[in-house]
Formats: sequence, structure tokens, C-alpha cells
Amino acid sequence: MTLATRTLYTLALSIISISATLAQGNDNCALAVAQSLPIGGSITLTGNNSAATAAGDFVAGSPYATSPVYWVKFTTTACANVTVSYCAQSPAWVGTFDILASTCPGDVLVSASTANTVECGNGNTTYLYNLLPAGTWAFAVLNNPGAGMSGPFSLTVSATTCSENNDQCDQVIPQALASGGSVSFSGNNTTASGINDFAAGSPYFGTPVYWHAFTLSGCNNVTVNYCAQSPAWTNTLGIISRDCPGNDLVNASAFNTIDCGNGNSTFRYDFLTAGTYYVPVLADGNSGSIGAYTLNVSAVACVENNDLCSAVVPQPLASGSSLNFTGDNTSASGIGDFDESTVYFGSPVYWHAFTTTGCNDITVDYCGQTPVWTNTFGILTRDCPGLDLVNPTQFNYTACVDGNVTFYHNSLSEGTYYVPVLADGGSGSIGAYSINVTATACPINFDLCTATPNQTLAIGSPVVINANNASAGSTNDWAPGNLFVGTPVNWHRFTTTACLDVEIAYCGTTPAFGQTLGLVASVCPGDQLTFGSAGTPCSDSNTSWAYDDLPAGTWYVPVINNPGQSASGPYTMTITGTDCTIGMDEQGQVFTSLFPNPSDGAVRLLSKISGPALITVFDLAGRTVGAERAGLTAGQFTDLTLARSLPAGSYGVRVDHASGTDVLRLQIR
Repeated sequence: MTLATRTLYTLALSIISISATLAQGNDNCALAVAQSLPIGGSITLTGNNSAATAAGDFVAGSPYATSPVYWVKFTTTACANVTVSYCAQSPAWVGTFDILASTCPGDVLVSASTANTVECGNGNTTYLYNLLPAGTWAFAVLNNPGAGMSGPFSLTVSATTCSENNDQCDQVIPQALASGGSVSFSGNNTTASGINDFAAGSPYFGTPVYWHAFTLSGCNNVTVNYCAQSPAWTNTLGIISRDCPGNDLVNASAFNTIDCGNGNSTFRYDFLTAGTYYVPVLADGNSGSIGAYTLNVSAVACVENNDLCSAVVPQPLASGSSLNFTGDNTSASGIGDFDESTVYFGSPVYWHAFTTTGCNDITVDYCGQTPVWTNTFGILTRDCPGLDLVNPTQFNYTACVDGNVTFYHNSLSEGTYYVPVLADGGSGSIGAYSINVTATACPINFDLCTATPNQTLAIGSPVVINANNASAGSTNDWAPGNLFVGTPVNWHRFTTTACLDVEIAYCGTTPAFGQTLGLVASVCPGDQLTFGSAGTPCSDSNTSWAYDDLPAGTWYVPVINNPGQSASGPYTMTITGTDCTIGMDEQGQVFTSLFPNPSDGAVRLLSKISGPALITVFDLAGRTVGAERAGLTAGQFTDLTLARSLPAGSYGVRVDHASGTDVLRLQIR
């Protein structure tokens, strides 16, 4: 090989190497190539999401299952605070996903700790993930041509060393706690603030605490003690939390002030499953439980006792998978199995348990029992001893070819369920057994509000929905007597944990929908309606609705199926939330009221401000039925002449004034 040939050969290899590096992302999550992200450094992840589809992106049943995304990956070798920004996009991409997945297809998802559209300086979004554990993470880049988010993209991803702040639950670094091992946590909780420690509505909300966290890799019995404190701390919290701020709390199974030998407390938590747990250290100056402290946390592997419901180890059951439970219930005692208020109290059973994530259809079968077991329980329970019971949706003796029974539990919400195996010697249903438990993700049915997956709406984390309402009917959509009974709609659901100004936009729907319902419901079937006002205009003739000061809670969004108004077929809906204290709310936009209301049409508007205003009346479908201009005078009534010709029904009245917009509900009898 000549020098020239070797040079060309080397150049060719270099080109091949560069090409492989640039081919970072992929429409298939599993095929995306992970790039190393150094702590203290940054990398650029590029790609083109224009051909991205929704196939294989998320596990069945995920609220994102129909979202077409392109995946890029990065790998960290230690805990890091990671930032992902879209700053390079021009024009800005608005409505991006903040999803990180640790598995492919996307299942175990992590949302950003915070997000903002300020840092980039051009309207693009920056996401921050605090205390992200070491590992490989896939980032989802949504393909949404209607919103201008389709084509080449460039993301900047940076990482800094995790810095622990024990006053904030979500900023502590979990320590690995091995079975048979222990960890010691030390600190000084004098400066504990009580801010963002527990979720609003929790009985501990506002309680000042410091936090520590540990992670288990399997089922363990965990002990937390304050033995090192001198003098003894007489007020401590016997709880731990699975989330931040604390909401999913675990109460101690037992506690005492004897084990330490000096009056300090010891708490025991039995049968904790694998995962991360957060330990709050209460700051109570009145009791002396404040200042420097050390607490010790130890773990012992669970020892399963199938004769006692509370002593079985739940097994994770993923959608699309099965578990096989075996045992011998000959020695089942019937003690401590069911609450005495149930008809099953005293029944001798053995127990098994499984834990699901997301909604699932569950099947429990006794196929293979020889001879056939003719007496079995078809129930499940959510607690121990069994009280919160779940009856089967149906059962049969034909699914098992050998005549054994199969039980079906449809649409079970995520959680842990306990399976009782009855011991009945009189029927032969006793001895060695094998049962099979199978989970299938619940089919998403947007046509029924009860079957619609819930999504959390947070500031900086918009909910983007891609769906199709062409087959939507009106069965069970609306509460009896509601004005919309008979109106065919799709449903979507979101939950907020604080007051938000919410905007629901159909921008990007192609072709544009000619009719949308500017309302949300707080119950299902649809009722207790809240009406919106005109939101930020879409650039493509689609509609946007704004809901100011929407209280925390769960909200149902109906999407009308009306082919006659070109409102049937695929659509995109983006739901965003901003703080209630931001924007027009600060200007006091609630400045009018209607009197009388309900009315026979003789309606007057009472204003708190003066000046010209545009008054618009619209029906419940969002169609304008009339508009007039009026001069408002603070403290005086103005006749609403538009109302005199309105037929009986419910309407919205929008008052646009230089100081803001007020939206009122009007009932004409």
C-alpha cells in the first residue's frame, strides 16, 4: 500500500468514525447511541425528528403511548444535576417534552425538577433535573409539525456535581442501604424551614424538617433509631416518604423507646419494597428535638410468611408479563387474614402479592391443579388484614383446558394487591398449588372520561396530547341533566397540585378544528363545568382557551366530535400552566358581576371600574352570539341589552377592558 493509499484509507476510516458519532439519535429508543456526559462538562445532541413515529416509543398504557418522539441518549457515571436546553432552535420550539426514560421503550420516566423559557433568551426551554442518578438516560424529542417542532434540532446537555441541601426533600442524595447493612445520617436541623417538605393537603404540610434518603435493592425490614441523641429527643416523626414533597407516606410498623436504652425512639418499617425512601428529621425547639443529630438506619432482608398477609413480599408485575406463585396452604391458620367485619373473617388462606404500575387488566388462574380445585377465592385485597376487597369482574372454568377456574379483574389502578389462596380440605382445594397472575395494560379509551389516563400538569411541563375523536360517541359522557347530554366527545384528564392559570390550545391540528368546547369539568361523567375565555391566538386558525385561577385538582377536557363543523379526526392539544400570581391576575381582572343571575333576560352588569369595554356573549360551544360596546362606571349598573333576546340556557359573558378581561357565567331561565 502506497503512502497516498494509506492516507486515503485513514481518511475514510475517520469519515466513518465521524459519521457514527453524528448518528446519535433514533426513532427507536433502543437504537439511540448514548453519548458520555462528563460531570462539569457539556455535550451537544443532534438529530432530525421529522420522521419520528409513535411506534415502540412508550410501553402500552403510558399516557405518552401515541406521541411520536425521537430519542437521544446520554450517560453519567455519578449523581449529577443535569440541564437540557433547546436554545439552538430558531424559531423557538414551544411545547417540548421534559421526559427522561431509563428504559426502552419508555416506562420508568423522570420529569424535570424545574423548567424555564428565560435562560436561552429566545423563548426556548431549559430543563433541569436535580440529583439525577448515574446511568444511561434517553431524552424524548417530540415531533409536532403543527407546532413547528419538526426537523433538525440541537440540544445542549450539561452536568454539574450533585450538591445536597437537606432542607429540601428533592435535593438530598440517597445512600445505598444493603440487606444486613446500615447507614448513618448526621446533620443540624436548626435552620429547617418547612417549605416544600410535604405536599399541600398532607397533615404534615408546613412541618419544619431536614431530610435524608436511602435506597433498597430488594424487600427489607428497615429500622431507624435516634439512639445517639443526648439528651433524648422526645418528639420525632415515625414516617418515611416515597416521594418529594412528602405525599406517599409510610407509617412505622412499630416503635419503642426501649431499644436505645436512653429513652430515644426506634422505628421499624416492615416489608419495604425496593426503591428510594426519604427520612424526615423533625425540628421542634419546644421539645428539645432540634440541633445537631445522628440517626442510624439498618436493613434486614424480608422473611416471607405466606400465612400472614402483612408478611408476604409483593412482586413487581409489569404490563404484558406474568408471575407464577407456588406454595402449600395445608398449614393455613385463618388468623390475621381478614378484617372481622368481612364475610371472609376466619377463612384459612395463604397469601401472595403483586405490585403494578399504571392501569392493568389482571387475570388470576389455577390452571394445572390436579385434581381440579373446586373452591377458590376470586377476590383480591389492597390491604392487610383484608378489608379493602376487590371482586372479580368475571370468572370462568373454560379458559383453563383442565377445568380449573380463571378470575378476571378489569381496569385495576396501579398499586399492590394481595391474593388469598383458600385452604378447603372438604373440597380438595388444599395442599401444593401453583397460580398464575397476568397483567395487560388497560386499553386507552378517550371516549370515556373514566378510562382516560391522568397526566400531571406542572409549571414548565406542558401536557401535549395527540388523539383522534372520529369515533367518539356520547354514551356516559355527561351527568344526567347536564346541558351537553347527547354531545359526542373525547375526554382528556389532567391534575394540578396548586392553583394555575391554564391554557388549552388546539394549535397544530391539521386541518384546523372549526368547533371546540371552551370548558373543563371537575367530575366524571362531565359536570360542574368551568368556562374559559379566549386564549393566546394560534397562527393556524385553531382555537385556544384560557382558564384563570383554576384551582388545584383533577380536570376533564372534552373534545367535541362534530364532522359538520370540521371538528372530527386527528388533533393536537397542548395544555400549559403558569403560576396564578403571574400576569393579568395581578391587575385584579375580576371587576364585574351580573344581577340578577339566573335571569329572565333583564340583566344588569355591575362594574368596579370605569371606562369603555367590549361585552361579548358566547354559548357553551364557544360560539359568539352577540357583542356590544358599553361605557362602564364604577359602582353603577349597565344594562346588558344582549341578554334580552337570548333563549333559555347557559352562556358566557366576556368583558374586555383596558385593565384586563373578566369572564362570567350567565344563566337565562
